Amino acid sequence: MARPPPACASAWRGGRTSPATATRCTPPATRAPPPCWVASCPCAPPGPVVQAQTQRLVGQPPVIDTALVALRRHLGLPRGAAFGLFALGRSLGWIAHALEQRADAQLIRPRALYTGPQPTA
Repeated sequence: MARPPPACASAWRGGRTSPATATRCTPPATRAPPPCWVASCPCAPPGPVVQAQTQRLVGQPPVIDTALVALRRHLGLPRGAAFGLFALGRSLGWIAHALEQRADAQLIRPRALYTGPQPTA
């Protein structure tokens, strides 16, 4: 059985209300988890709550590392696995670009023309 996210874990003990979302948490033994229960768990804090807590604790808005650590915890992976997830995603992206370049027989050279306001120093 999947482990609850940390925000839900204490609320699931005894079916109490989650402080993050003020909704009642049902222990997983009494209900089947939905296909992607982290996103649909009534106890999982919504995005704005995560953003506000990350800003308060770290002093910055959440970045990709925040999402990778949440994914690592949800999957029950060991500490340090978030870096591996990042490296895996980056490597797969590089491989996809290399395959695309090989199929097209030319380098991918993004062309862009900035049309926004002139940046100020």
